[in-house]
Amino acid sequence: MGIPLLSYPNWVDATYYSVAFSGGSWQPALPLTNIRDRLFSKMARSTNATLGSTKFTIDLGVLRSILSLAIPRSNISRTGQVRVLLYQTDPAVGSPSAVGDTGWVDYWRTVYAWGSLPFEHPSWLDGKLTEEDRQGYPMPWVYTFASAVLARYAVWQFSDASNPDGYIDIPRAYMGPGWSPSTGIQVGATLGWEDPSVVEQSLGSVLFFDERPGFRVARFSVPYIQTNEGMGTALELIRQLKTVREMFFSYDASDNTNVHRWSFPATIRQLSPLEWATPNLNTVNFELREVVG
Repeated sequence: MGIPLLSYPNWVDATYYSVAFSGGSWQPALPLTNIRDRLFSKMARSTNATLGSTKFTIDLGVLRSILSLAIPRSNISRTGQVRVLLYQTDPAVGSPSAVGDTGWVDYWRTVYAWGSLPFEHPSWLDGKLTEEDRQGYPMPWVYTFASAVLARYAVWQFSDASNPDGYIDIPRAYMGPGWSPSTGIQVGATLGWEDPSVVEQSLGSVLFFDERPGFRVARFSVPYIQTNEGMGTALELIRQLKTVREMFFSYDASDNTNVHRWSFPATIRQLSPLEWATPNLNTVNFELREVVG
């Protein structure tokens, strides 16, 4: 495991400067502006799956520092790809050069390391989830630049013309800076699934199930950071997000095989104080809960 990334705030949600959305062709009942809605059920849905209809531009209103990009989930097909280009000036005026470019990246990445599957497994050749397995799978699209990019405009493109649904759904988009703790995280960090489903037993001992979506929980400690990082970054993150605002979290965004397993939108489940582990070094604990809907 590498260095974790806590990406916040999400500039798409910013309100101090006006954020504008344009481009593509979107169904009136599910418009492009829905990617600002925190409810995943209020997604943006294109009128068709052509490149021209699924392309859109986000104007953040002012130059912003952007390190991480993410889409928490979508209906993009197994062969679909995503590309994001970042600009400092309006790409519709003149021909400005992009200051950031993800290139075309597969949405559904290889999730099984080569040699980890038996020969008869349907995913043996490409290591991707099968169509059957990917139904309902919480696969995010995550991209992290090598260093932060200063940009105002983001052009999102989706290459998925053969999508069997005939359209693409985008429930949310995340664009923001990020904090990677200078000391990493302490050994003993955990990642697990919690199930809020309800099980009731009748008088005759028959079980009845109210199945609900499960969610991931990450618990970790950031040890022995300098006071400036502890006060100016860790404690400020907690102050800004509290337990109600979202970040996009990844235990290691550089591990392409497992990035979908430990990357997700999250809220802070339990606020923790900054601890003075030594007179000049701080430790802070985090418990994050996945946002699933």
